[in-house]
Amino acid sequence: MGGRAPLAAVALALLGVVGCAAAHAPPGASPVSARERRVVVADGVVVTATRWDATLVDLAAAAAPGPDRKDIRARLCARHCDGASFTVVVEIADRPRDGDVLLDPDTWWFQADGEAPTQVELVAIDRYPTGDGRAHVRMGFDVRFAPTGAAARSLRLGSKAAVSRRAELGGSIARRGVELRW
Repeated sequence: MGGRAPLAAVALALLGVVGCAAAHAPPGASPVSARERRVVVADGVVVTATRWDATLVDLAAAAAPGPDRKDIRARLCARHCDGASFTVVVEIADRPRDGDVLLDPDTWWFQADGEAPTQVELVAIDRYPTGDGRAHVRMGFDVRFAPTGAAARSLRLGSKAAVSRRAELGGSIARRGVELRW
C-alpha cells in the first residue's frame, strides 16, 4: 500500500506534464513549433500549416544574412503582420500524375474562423516522380485574411473537387474540410 502513493504521485505528475505540453512548447523546442499544426487528412494526404505573427517574422528575419535583415523583416511584416496569415503545405503521396482531383491547386479552399481569405497564392508546387507513372506532390499556399480584432484561432481547409469523389478524402472531410486549431 505504501508503494502505491509514490506511483500515484508520479502518475499525477506525468498527467500534469502531458496536460501542460499541449499549452506550451516543450523546453528547447523551436518557437515555430507553437505556431505550426499538422494533420493527416486522408491516406497519403498531410497538411502542415504555420500561423504567422510578428514574432515569427522576427525569427525569420533574424535567420537572414547580414545587412538584408531589415529589408526582409519589412517585406515579411508587410505580407504577414496585417491580418491572419498562414503558410499551408499540402503533401499528397503516391498519386496518379494525370487526372487526380487533389492535384489541382485551384480546388483547395480555406477559411479562418469561418471567414473566407482575402488572398490565396500558390507559392510552390513540387513533384517527385515515383517511376511507375505516379508522383508525390507538395503544394505550398500563402493564405491571408482580413484584419480582425483577434488572432485567428482555427484554419479550415478542403478540396472542392473531393466533394464529387468522396473516396479521395472520405465523406465527412469532403463535405466539411479539416480544421487546425491554435
